Amino acid sequence: MKARNLPAMIARKPRLELESLARSYTKTAIRTLAGIMNDEGMAPLARLAAAQALLDRGWGRPRPAETHTLDNGCSQPFTKVVHEIVDVTKTAEEFAAERKTEEEIAAAHPGRAGPF
Repeated sequence: MKARNLPAMIARKPRLELESLARSYTKTAIRTLAGIMNDEGMAPLARLAAAQALLDRGWGRPRPAETHTLDNGCSQPFTKVVHEIVDVTKTAEEFAAERKTEEEIAAAHPGRAGPF
């Protein structure tokens, strides 16, 4: 170990201990947030803040919108739209078998465009 890394390691140890201690209260904190969110006697802003905190921790915070700077210097947000049709009546195995069949047909007919 290099001597110059020692101060960083010493500074990191208390932070790691603090993180570990804080994480030991995760279940209690989540229950508290859920209790606040579900308590109709609490202030609406407190309930909203608790709900937002739960969503952020469970799903991650939403990423800020990507922007594009136009030639005139103005920034415009990007929106990516994805259209996907999902058949909820099929199992994953059925989808995999169907995909395999399509790939086999495509391999047998290399010049032909799908879907088959």
